[in-house]
Amino acid sequence: MKKYRTSILMTVVAISVACFGLSCSESNDDNVEKPEVPVVTPAEEEKPSEEPVEKPEEKPLEVADVWNSGCTDKTRADSSSGLVLTKDGDVVTCELHGIVANCGVEYFDIKSDYKKGKDVPDTLFVNVIPVIPSEMDCTCPYNVTFSIRNVKADSFFLDCWRYTGIVSFKESNKISIDISTADLTVDGWRYKIYKPGQQAMLYRMPSDLQGEVRIPSSVSNEGQDYCVESINTDGIGGAGVTRLILPNTIYKTADNREFYNCFSGSFPNLESIEVEPGSRLLNSVDGVLYSHDLKTFYCLPESNNRTEYTVMEGVETIGKYAFAGCLNLKEIRLPESVKTIRPYAFIGCKNLEAVYISGKLERNSYSSYSAFVNMPLTVTLYVPESEVEYFKALYQGPVINL
Repeated sequence: MKKYRTSILMTVVAISVACFGLSCSESNDDNVEKPEVPVVTPAEEEKPSEEPVEKPEEKPLEVADVWNSGCTDKTRADSSSGLVLTKDGDVVTCELHGIVANCGVEYFDIKSDYKKGKDVPDTLFVNVIPVIPSEMDCTCPYNVTFSIRNVKADSFFLDCWRYTGIVSFKESNKISIDISTADLTVDGWRYKIYKPGQQAMLYRMPSDLQGEVRIPSSVSNEGQDYCVESINTDGIGGAGVTRLILPNTIYKTADNREFYNCFSGSFPNLESIEVEPGSRLLNSVDGVLYSHDLKTFYCLPESNNRTEYTVMEGVETIGKYAFAGCLNLKEIRLPESVKTIRPYAFIGCKNLEAVYISGKLERNSYSSYSAFVNMPLTVTLYVPESEVEYFKALYQGPVINL
């Protein structure tokens, strides 16, 4: 078991047009019908403009009829994985077969969003999140079904679980996709490849690598290139790695968890983590990992030699396990823009002396109460005067007005 945390398997379904396979492949929209642009003649231009016609208000998406099978078999039965989409009017029904998650799943939380496209199909985002009140020491596959109402488009770009590509309901209202995986090993690097979407997930790397290590952006098999688009953060690591370089093709982890603590103790001697330019998920600043938009601070590598660190202004969220195990750190400063500190952010910081929190945190009971778990009680929190009493209820060590 990894140090500092337990593994929580999550499956995220994101139907999105966002740059999948940045330097490996481009989305193929040749088959997507584009609206004809009317030709306007000079005579038409001289006509007085007509009264604008009010368009009916777009209805927000609604998720309904969520159902799951419960644990079907306490094994990882990837061979039976599949996705079935059915469209009836403006209702899209999704059937996901073989979602692997912890045996303690109580239910699946479904979230969705919709954005209009211009020169590309509309974008439908769907997150399928397993809710696990109490983890069990096993995993198993689940079947999950749900409906999304008020989806007007008949074609869109789909990144659904293990499949990436354009889907269209113009010829049929039902689409079945086989998303089974195959294992591939190349020079000690182990991947799962998804042939329908020409994608690959890195889930093991050679353990004897030393110094600087660059994760490949693609892998080839039988004349076919597969874009490395996800990483199993539980499976990769190496005590000899001091600098890790991530390709810009990565847009998620294997189960869409955060990139917390630079892979959660898997690289105990990691000093720096870099991201190739062009990533739409991640960003690195002086060897420290942030989200692409610089609104989330993901992690400081465990063996980074800084004794003090100031998070960039504009960051709103401190990620889970963000400073975990950073033994060199003595002082951390968080800007006023920070609104959320995720659980276990300071766990294992044995030499930490002070944390300065300049802003007012959102009142999220789970994140707030878990943020300071296993942080040494000798650490002093410096917070705004209005926040002193709030933090005294969260943390048993000294809390002082800034």
